[in-house]
Parts: sequence; structure tokens; C-alpha cells
Amino acid sequence: MVGRNDPCPCGSGKKYKSCCALKNETSNGELVDEELEKIIVNYFEKIIEDPLLFAELERYKREWLHKLADKMSEEDIEQFVVEYFLFIARRDLWKRYLVKTLNGLIRSSTRSVVEVWQNPFVLFAEVIDIRGGYLHVEEVLGNNIYCLKLEEDMWDEEHELVFGTVLPDNRNRSNGVLVLEGLMFIRNSNGVFLEKVKQMAEESGATTSYDFFKVHMADLYKAIVDLEVDNFEDFTEQNLTKQQQEVLDVLETELAMLEFLVESGNFIQMIALTYFMKERPIFRKPEVIAAAIFKIAYDCGALAPYHFTQAEIADLFDVSTSSMMKHADKLYEIVDEIGEIR
Repeated sequence: MVGRNDPCPCGSGKKYKSCCALKNETSNGELVDEELEKIIVNYFEKIIEDPLLFAELERYKREWLHKLADKMSEEDIEQFVVEYFLFIARRDLWKRYLVKTLNGLIRSSTRSVVEVWQNPFVLFAEVIDIRGGYLHVEEVLGNNIYCLKLEEDMWDEEHELVFGTVLPDNRNRSNGVLVLEGLMFIRNSNGVFLEKVKQMAEESGATTSYDFFKVHMADLYKAIVDLEVDNFEDFTEQNLTKQQQEVLDVLETELAMLEFLVESGNFIQMIALTYFMKERPIFRKPEVIAAAIFKIAYDCGALAPYHFTQAEIADLFDVSTSSMMKHADKLYEIVDEIGEIR
């Protein structure tokens, strides 16, 4: 057996602890990550394979769709409700599953992580610091401080709050958490949203934050989406001209008449705002810009399953094809820059 301070057997001339030991540790870490991911995936599969539990999950999904369908896409709703059901609403199922997992064959390094996974929780917290590659956040409805490992493009300075379901993870930090897929980052520049949630919690009569989130999780997602709408409206009011806002109004009207999904509208708004802020286009008729943006969104596949010819889009907005395409050509460059055209 090679000691950590012995010369590395690979012949590099370095001590083993500074050479191949590091590679082995990395390999072991990757194996643990794979095992942990497999544990979570197997749990999900066991739930959906049980007809009674799957039916219960579907009931939750219908309730959330009723509350949120006009606010966000069905795909996002399903992701949020699945995490909520698996780890919050039916945390008892998760705990029983972990007991069976720990009673089975499992490597010691994986076991040490799973043992602290017993109590998943909803993290609703304020960002207080960034250091050492971690985001440090403090609970809004409690006093605990947690660390989230920063991933690429995970967070920007405009976001002040985090919200989602997490698992305790003490591998790198004693107060670390493992982020599941549905974590949201929220702007709260005026503090109103924070006070709204605190008031909701107080009026709920819940004695713990877990009890509050277990009952009001969907309500909080609704409040977050409403906040994003308010932030967007505040931004447009403060930064767009009256004429530019009219373009958004025209687009919103057409999308509503054609019953497009939420994500289509969000994508179109992003195109419009980027174009306005970057190019500052000059125009007299808002419908011309609206038609051009609609055309680009259609070409990007955001308006499926509808089919439109170039002339039909121009007719839809009562503008000429040539005037529409004058702005569309510039918009192609904008959309290409933000990486939406594949």
C-alpha cells in the first residue's frame, strides 16, 4: 500500500498525496455524485410506478395548473409540483425510501451524505454574501444561513432572493445545501415582496416554515410570477417610450387572440426589449415593429403549431411586407446575439 507521503508510483517524482491521490479522490467524488443522483432518480421512478401515488401526484398537478396555468408554462409547473410532492408534501415517503437505501449496500462516502438528507426543505432566503465559490443566503422565515455552490450563470447581482426545494449537503460546508432543479432567483428591489411573504406566513397560522410552505407552495410560485410581471411593467414604464410600449400592447393583443402559451410571450418580450434598448429604432407605426418581432419569433419556432407566411403576418398587423422586413432584418442579428436561433 502506498502511503500519502511516499513517492508516487507513477514516477512523477511527487509525493503520492500531491499526485495520483488527487486523481483518485476526484474519481471517488464523481462516483459519489453518480450514486447520489441515482438515488434521487430511483425514488422518482418508484413513486410514478405506484398507481396510487401517481394518482395523488396528478391531483396536485391539476390543482397547481388551475392556479398557475395562466402564469407559467405547463412544463415549469410540472417540474415544480413534482419536486414539491416528492420532497415536501410527501416527505414521509422520502424518509422511508432513505431508510431502505441506507439498509442496502452503499459506499461509506455516499452513506455520510444520504444520512443528512432526511429532511429536505424549502429554501426561501436573502443573498447576503458571495465568497469562496459559494452563495451565502439567510432564511427569510428563520435564522439559518446556508451555502449554495455557485454554478455558471446561476446568479447575477440583480437577484436578491432564492426560492426552491433543497437537500442538506455537508460535503464541502457544514451548512451547505444541494440544489434541486427548480430553484428560482428573484429580484426584490423595493422589499415589498419580502413583506408580503412574511405576512402570508403570519396569517397562515403555521408554527414552522415547513408547515407554511407545505400548504402555500403554489401560492408562493404565483406571487413570484406576479412579482416578475410587476418588475417587467415597472421596467417598461421607466425605460420605454410611449410608442415602444404600444408595440408591446399590440403584440400582447395578438398573442391573446391566438391563445399562445406563456413562454412564447416571454420570448417575444425579450426580443422586443433587446431591440429597443440596443437599436433605439425610429418608427411611426407600432404595428410595423410588432409585425417584425412576431415574424422573428415565428422563424425561431416560438409560435408553433401555427403556420404563417410572410404575407400573412404582415396582413395580421395591417402593414406592408417591405416595412415589416426592414426591421426584421435587424432583429435577426439581435436574436442571433442572444443565442435563440439554433
